[in-house]
Amino acid sequence: KNFNFQLTGNQTFIEVEVTAKTLQVSVNGNGEVEYDGFVGGENESVLGGSLTLDKVDNGDGTYTVTPSGLESENYNIVYVSSVVPAAAFETNSNALWIALAVVGSALLLLGAVAVVYAVRKRKE
Repeated sequence: KNFNFQLTGNQTFIEVEVTAKTLQVSVNGNGEVEYDGFVGGENESVLGGSLTLDKVDNGDGTYTVTPSGLESENYNIVYVSSVVPAAAFETNSNALWIALAVVGSALLLLGAVAVVYAVRKRKE
């Protein structure tokens, strides 16, 4: 990229060429997005656009995942495709059923307490 800077004093102009830093975006084996190349303490919050993960089923229990969709004036974004286990993208259905069972049990207990309270109030 080219930028013009004006110097104070004698009004001399210089041209400075600034090269965008390369930023590599990939997906690790846990299905998490990784960034390599930020400078100056920056992170993904300085990027524009919307991150998209294109997943292609390889038919062997893995996906080829390619990130895309981010924008930056300060970084030359390079997207790296990764082979990721399908399990990294699957929700743990057992954990979901356990959570639902716990919530359901709590609701049943609350209902039973409400019935006991109502019966006691009627007797009074």
